[in-house]
Amino acid sequence: MKTSNQIRGKKAKAVGRTFEELFEINCLHHGIGFKKIHDGCHRAYINGKLRLIPRKQPFDYFIFRNRLVASIDTKTVQGNTFTYTQCDQKQLEHLRDVAEQGIPSGLVIWFREVDCVVFFDVYQVLNLKSRSSLSYRDGLYLGKPTEFNIELILKWHLL
Repeated sequence: MKTSNQIRGKKAKAVGRTFEELFEINCLHHGIGFKKIHDGCHRAYINGKLRLIPRKQPFDYFIFRNRLVASIDTKTVQGNTFTYTQCDQKQLEHLRDVAEQGIPSGLVIWFREVDCVVFFDVYQVLNLKSRSSLSYRDGLYLGKPTEFNIELILKWHLL
């Protein structure tokens, strides 16, 4: 891997961590409970030796308030659209599986170019076709990254 790619990857991870921190702060500010789903590992025997294999979790958070629950994955994008190629299909399938159990599920995306945070229902993202994208205007507007309203996601499900 080239050094420039490594630097870009580290910067992207740092921006992602920053957004997760903003997400958690906004949950606390609005009285919304949250449970971060941490990455883990599983055990496997490789060549007769027990190894721990890293396992990425299918989404980032459960949020909850007054018996309402939602499963959320947080993303950041540089531009003002979220493209089909930025979708992790396995992750979307996991979110869909949760949604099929009656729990609202989707992506909370920080569009950095226009500096806004938007929620997209998992089914809306799954309907994206190759070479298409979702604009920040296509989702549920939550606010600016420093002060967005997570509660709107839980209320949206009741509409």
